[in-house]
Amino acid sequence: MRPSQSQSYNHHPQLKSVKKLILVSLFGVCMSINSLCAQRIYHTIQLNGGAIVQDIADLYVGKLDYMPQYSINKGALRVSPQAGALYRAKSLDLSYGVNVGVRLYKVQALDDNLTLGALYLRPSFELTTASEQLFSTALAFELSQIAMNLTYTRNLHFDQNWWSYGFSIRFSKAVADDFE
Repeated sequence: MRPSQSQSYNHHPQLKSVKKLILVSLFGVCMSINSLCAQRIYHTIQLNGGAIVQDIADLYVGKLDYMPQYSINKGALRVSPQAGALYRAKSLDLSYGVNVGVRLYKVQALDDNLTLGALYLRPSFELTTASEQLFSTALAFELSQIAMNLTYTRNLHFDQNWWSYGFSIRFSKAVADDFE
């Protein structure tokens, strides 16, 4: 039997504090990794907005994520922990998980000497503080420090699907990357 959306998941206050501790610890680990591998990390903030496909009272979905993406193989592959906030069904929850970015295509000019942008496929898996599991896949087109994305998300807990669109901004550039 599936729980309804109006049910509260705060039955275990100790579990909620453990999840917050894990989220804070994950953020600390990311900052430690950043100090060790600063040349290969992109600090990215992503903002998405969209709608749930099923017929429910509140269709709007909003998401804000921080992703310190570790670049492998000159930007062709990026691996990242992910932490953020999620608004869905009139509630605000924290989310954390893992994100992988695979470059599908590079847009180049001047006999391949100038990279204008790239198309990435970014699947991710996240857990929320409301005990939900989210699987999403984004198609992102990056132009220098800004990217536009279209994202499909599947909420495995409530069997819901939603589509969202948004943008992301990179606040740092990996020094060892040949992207620009």
